[in-house]
Amino acid sequence: RRKIQRYLKRLYAIAKKEDPKGLGTYVNYPTKEYLQLPFLDFYCFNVYLEKQKQLELYLNRLQNISGELPLVIGEIGLDSRRNGEEKQGEVLRWQIKMVFNAGCAGAIVFGWTDEWHRGGYSIEDWNFGLTDRNRFPKKALQSVKQAFDEGPFQSDAHWPLISVVVCCYNSEATIDKCLESLQKLDYPNYEVIVVNDGSTDKTEDIVKKYDFQLISIDNMGLG
Repeated sequence: RRKIQRYLKRLYAIAKKEDPKGLGTYVNYPTKEYLQLPFLDFYCFNVYLEKQKQLELYLNRLQNISGELPLVIGEIGLDSRRNGEEKQGEVLRWQIKMVFNAGCAGAIVFGWTDEWHRGGYSIEDWNFGLTDRNRFPKKALQSVKQAFDEGPFQSDAHWPLISVVVCCYNSEATIDKCLESLQKLDYPNYEVIVVNDGSTDKTEDIVKKYDFQLISIDNMGLG
């Protein structure tokens, strides 16, 4: 195990040297989940589970394995040859929804077309594509489109109220830019509370330009 981890780390270092701003990962598989790769920019696993409860539980496990790193599901899919196009579309829809609900950073559906080659040979007995071998859309293509359109959060999701508290003292040089950025938060249910700790400059006047709650107190320290 350690030998493989050291080898992957060297490969990662080579890639980062060539492209320091690029993101590097290793696409793992459940049978190799024991590999400890904290040097990656994000964790990536290929997961093929066709029952909702099993996938939900395993995604939670993968989040624990990933620790503080983002988790991307590198492959999800279903074979329409054995399961039918209707079932393929249905499963892919809830798989994508479940991946986002589990807090993953993203998912990749396998694959675009049923035409697939491995080792120089055409694979004829699997149909994982969203289109058939002639590139005609299958029912799963629309299901996947809708699922990603609704992600990462479902339209009927409950959005708890979030309070953003900004403590400031003589912050006229930075408070305007700070509050301007808070207006751009992409979240439907939040409030901003600015606690002005007895500022003697123009901090309070700047805050009053914004539709945020202002609490001014005598100077007692930001803590």
